[in-house]
Amino acid sequence: MAPEGAAESARRALAARRAPAARRALAVPQAARARAAPVAIPARAARSLPFPPTAGASPPIYIVFDCLYARGRDLMGEPLTARRAVLESEVREGPRLKLARRLADNGFEAFAQARRRGVEGVIGKDPTSRYQPGVRSPAWCKVKVRAEEEFVIGGYTAPEGARTHFGALLIGAFDDGKLRYAGKVGTGFTSKSLAELAQRFAPLRRPTSPFLDAPRMRDATWLEPTLVGQIGFMEKTGDGRLRHPVFLGLRDDKPPADVRWTA
Repeated sequence: MAPEGAAESARRALAARRAPAARRALAVPQAARARAAPVAIPARAARSLPFPPTAGASPPIYIVFDCLYARGRDLMGEPLTARRAVLESEVREGPRLKLARRLADNGFEAFAQARRRGVEGVIGKDPTSRYQPGVRSPAWCKVKVRAEEEFVIGGYTAPEGARTHFGALLIGAFDDGKLRYAGKVGTGFTSKSLAELAQRFAPLRRPTSPFLDAPRMRDATWLEPTLVGQIGFMEKTGDGRLRHPVFLGLRDDKPPADVRWTA
């Protein structure tokens, strides 16, 4: 298993070595900017690669996670375990050249490690799989790690397209008694949950926003802030807004006043 995160692919380095364009991004410590890709090792390969830093930017780190060719031999038909063995024997790590680190063989333990490290997710790979350029193979499975918190529901937007009842929830949390806005949640619903939530919302409608700082919205319906939802998300922005939030369910056991704002 390998941790996954947003990383810029190193196309120029690969093109110089005539490697296939298929690549996957892998996570590195947040302090470093990384590029991740498979690599082709020529017969007269240097064991380290120079990557001059861009002016004003942190030095990049090039992370290699697969080996497709080595010393004139095509390895794409070999299992991942064999390609990894060649990779480890051919690449010498340096300050800006790293091999992708593997987590626990057990998927649940690897997921737990990724959560503890605060990375975006993991990629589970079948050790017997061959490399298939340009193919979305089930042998590689991406699993995102997400955080979860309770948020107060203070309104919703109008439905669009085929969606019924409402579009997205408008959520927030209390900060010194004031409800602060944390964003919209438009995914995670089924037809049944949309209908059930709409019934819960009907008696809670109010003419004004309950939020201290919600943006102006023409299609918003405001609610008394009495319902609490469990929300999954990738991360929070600097101003407390959620990235990629998803609705997980209502928390009838949680009083709204106990949902506190955390940056």
